[in-house]
Amino acid sequence: MMVKQSPGRLAAMIVGVTAVVVLSTSRLALHGEKPEPPAPTHDQEPELATFMGTLQRHSMKLGYSIDGRNQPLAAFYLHETREVLAELRELHQRVPEGDGLPIGKTSHIIMTPSLEMLADNLKKPDWPTAELAYHALVKGCNDCHTATQHQFIVVLPAQGPPPFNQKFNGP
Repeated sequence: MMVKQSPGRLAAMIVGVTAVVVLSTSRLALHGEKPEPPAPTHDQEPELATFMGTLQRHSMKLGYSIDGRNQPLAAFYLHETREVLAELRELHQRVPEGDGLPIGKTSHIIMTPSLEMLADNLKKPDWPTAELAYHALVKGCNDCHTATQHQFIVVLPAQGPPPFNQKFNGP
């Protein structure tokens, strides 16, 4: 059952709450302070599947960019792919194992050579060799899955029409 508030009392409550919010926000803004987020605990760490889904999406877009001979876009998705792998490695430093396996360390060891080869070939750009390096990258994903007892997860190179509402062909 709701208790009926007088209009004056309700207005005073709204003004009071608004003042607290405004003053708190103003103090933070004036002093350049940002509220500190709580440090994540082990159970608050992001799911490995979240990293892998992002990695798969970026690597697929990387493949479509290479097929489209779009050097700037391919370089962008290569950067994004590397960034996710770096985050995974950072997670490995905080939580050394995922499902009892050193996922971050293993992915770094397996993926680094093909990422470097792909980066070199995109700078030129040498498209036939970049395609080979991209396929080596995808093979690295599957090698990593096998090394970490997830061989049932098989990544395929980007193929067919892109499932994204994005243009991948170069200029």
